[in-house]
Amino acid sequence: MRKCDFIALARAAGLIEKSERAMYKNLELLQKSKHIEYRNNLLSLTKKGKSSYNRTSKKVTPYINLAVSLNTKDVNKFAKRNQLRFKN
Repeated sequence: MRKCDFIALARAAGLIEKSERAMYKNLELLQKSKHIEYRNNLLSLTKKGKSSYNRTSKKVTPYINLAVSLNTKDVNKFAKRNQLRFKN
């Protein structure tokens, strides 16, 4: 995927709110740190980038699943109901 296509896709999906120039700088930093590579006008993850992604994904996935569950299911089902008690 080309850099400009990646940035356009990320902006259209609502994943980023940064300017295009800021995104290009971020991509350049990732390229310098060898997390991504840019060959033949295509952007791809390196081995180091894939392992960083997998490590981060493993840590974040439970929270994403929780957010998706809360957005799609009735939250009241998860809440513990208090027992009704009468006072004497």
